[in-house]
Amino acid sequence: MRPPSQEAPPDHQAGWRVVELQEEGIAYFVVKDDTDRVQVTIGNAGGVFWAVPAAGAMAKVSLPSWRLSIPADALPTQVYGSADFSLVLFDHGGDAVWSVEFLREAPGLDARPIPRRTR
Repeated sequence: MRPPSQEAPPDHQAGWRVVELQEEGIAYFVVKDDTDRVQVTIGNAGGVFWAVPAAGAMAKVSLPSWRLSIPADALPTQVYGSADFSLVLFDHGGDAVWSVEFLREAPGLDARPIPRRTR
């Protein structure tokens, strides 16, 4: 029997809703916008993250194991934060990149500005 899903803690950014689901040792983080449309789904097991293709959401995702280039002038919004990682949306003129940020990689992530990845 799997445990019920739960809403993310209220430290996430207004306009976004993050639902955490647990199944067989895997955590899924489903991010929905204010119209309840799925924007991105991230899977996590044992500290390994991956993007989950879901409901037509074709998001660009920068993962700890696969970093995407993020323009220096992209606007960051921390959508989800936990003790281990944060999920940050970088908006660059409507071109969005979601990024999973380990807190050990980005000390002081809650403070602005959020560190940029440029690889």
